[in-house]
Amino acid sequence: MAVRSREDVWEAFADLFLDTETRPKIPRAALTCVEAGMSREEAFEAWAYEVTPAVWWNGWSVAGEWAGWERDSLFARIRDRRVKPSKWAYVVYRCRVHAGHAEWVAIGRCMDVLHQAPEKDRDSVSFELTWLARQFFDFMSSMPPPSSVQHLRSLYDGTFLAIFAPVVFKSSTASQQLNACTERVERALR
Repeated sequence: MAVRSREDVWEAFADLFLDTETRPKIPRAALTCVEAGMSREEAFEAWAYEVTPAVWWNGWSVAGEWAGWERDSLFARIRDRRVKPSKWAYVVYRCRVHAGHAEWVAIGRCMDVLHQAPEKDRDSVSFELTWLARQFFDFMSSMPPPSSVQHLRSLYDGTFLAIFAPVVFKSSTASQQLNACTERVERALR
C-alpha cells in the first residue's frame, strides 16, 4: 500500500472541483484518503473545511480551471483559507457546494468499500470502480475491462450503483439520466 500525505488528499479532492468531468476520479480520491490513513470523518473535514473553501468557486466560474492546479499555489491557498469545523462552517460549506455534496457522499461510500477490502486488493477495487465510472459517465468509455465481465457486473450491481447513483445530477429528468448511464455500462459489459 502506498503511503499518502494530507497534501496528496488535498490534491485529489481539489481535482474534483476542476471544470471538467471529474466524477470518474472519485474512487481514486477515496483510495488516496484510505492510503493516508484517514477515517471517513477526517476525510470529510479535509473535503469540507480545507479544500472546499479554497477551490469551490471554480465550479461557478464561467471559465474555470480545467487542466489542473499548480501544486504549490493550491496548497498555499488551502492553508490560507481552511476553516475550523463548526455548525456555521458546515452551513457555509453546504451553501458553496449545493448538489456537489453528493460527490462527498460518493467519496465516503467508496472509502467504506475500500476500508472493507483486503489491503492488497484496494488498488484493483479502486481501478475497477473507476472503470465503471468512466463507462457510467461516458468518459473515455472505450477502455477494455480491467477484470472479468462477471466480476464487474457483480461489483456494479452490488456496490457501484449505491455509490454513484446519487452523483447523477438531480433534475426532472434524473431517472432518464440514470437510465442512460446504466445503458452505457450494460453496453460495455456485453
